[in-house]
Amino acid sequence: MQAALLNYKGQQLTDFPAELLENQQITHLNLENNLLTTIPNWITKLSNLKVLYLSNNLLLDIDILTTLPTLEVLHLNNNRITNIPDSVTNLKHLKQLFINRNLISHLPDALCNLPDLNTLLLAEK
Repeated sequence: MQAALLNYKGQQLTDFPAELLENQQITHLNLENNLLTTIPNWITKLSNLKVLYLSNNLLLDIDILTTLPTLEVLHLNNNRITNIPDSVTNLKHLKQLFINRNLISHLPDALCNLPDLNTLLLAEK
């Protein structure tokens, strides 16, 4: 049986673990406190992913995450993200978005088009 929850928190990873591709039934994935700079295109194969923790990494671009329509919880605190893409509207089931301590200077109007969003944290510090 494949695991639905995988925890790679604080393992000094610089790349997403390739073995994630072998477990496409993942619903919860924790990659917080690593050294990740990019999100691989193959993350779109994790079609059951509901909860994704990517806080405390070195991420710049999160566009690919908007192709994960099952996401409900997304933690992106303390990265180097400068932009929330308009394609965030693809995340129709997103309930919680935590994006504190990034480099975002503008919020897209698209955030208003997320019907299930009930928690949005954007604090600078």
